[in-house]
Amino acid sequence: MSDSVDILKKLALQVRNASTEGENTAERIGRIFIGILENTDNSDIEKLTKYFLRKDKEDSTNFLLSLLGGTVIKKYAKFGDFVTGVSGGYIDEKGNLEMESGVFRKRLFVPEIAYNRTAYFKGRMVNSPGGGCTVLSYADNGDGTYTIAPDLTDADGLSQFVDDILTACFVTKNSEGKLNGFEEMKFRVTAADYTAKKFTVIPRPGHSDWKPAEQMAYMYGEEFCGLLAEKIEEANHKRSTSMRSHLWGHHKKK
Repeated sequence: MSDSVDILKKLALQVRNASTEGENTAERIGRIFIGILENTDNSDIEKLTKYFLRKDKEDSTNFLLSLLGGTVIKKYAKFGDFVTGVSGGYIDEKGNLEMESGVFRKRLFVPEIAYNRTAYFKGRMVNSPGGGCTVLSYADNGDGTYTIAPDLTDADGLSQFVDDILTACFVTKNSEGKLNGFEEMKFRVTAADYTAKKFTVIPRPGHSDWKPAEQMAYMYGEEFCGLLAEKIEEANHKRSTSMRSHLWGHHKKK
């Protein structure tokens, strides 16, 4: 039977306080080390589990565990009380996941989206022949026009062209702060810089209070008046810019 912790403490004090040569014998030192090891193998292991996570069997903690250097999961990861098709979340070793929902603040890149049952959109879905963009930032040029920097990746090119008519949707609220729904603003592209990936717009005549906003979505949508202008001036073998200037107002460059 190993020495008790109290006996080991007394032996350790004797070793520390020894002042005579040869007083600390091998027997005394060895007895202390063996006692420490035997006590550690017995009762102290259970005490240590209150402060340390086990590596030789399953363990858990009720406190936040921060893995600041990252983590590698070889098998799977579960979130919450996972029950397939019911609750929680799951990611397997191949990267397949099952979750309740997801929010992506920037964008989602996928080679294929497969869905079943019923799909619905809260808001408005637009099938735009000329594409669209989201406003990353804008500058007021002081002459009624605005220069837009769209939110594009390095691989994206500017898809707006001079005389494109862009539709911007925004949300309105009532006096109580509740959502009324979506309204639209119309802008005409007056200039485009494909190197800097920026373009300039002017609001529809009579709506000088319309202006861009960060994160506002622009959708290409040629209006009837623009199409009419093209048809008329195609017949006259002229460019459509002059007719659109009559319909949308003429902006003089500085």
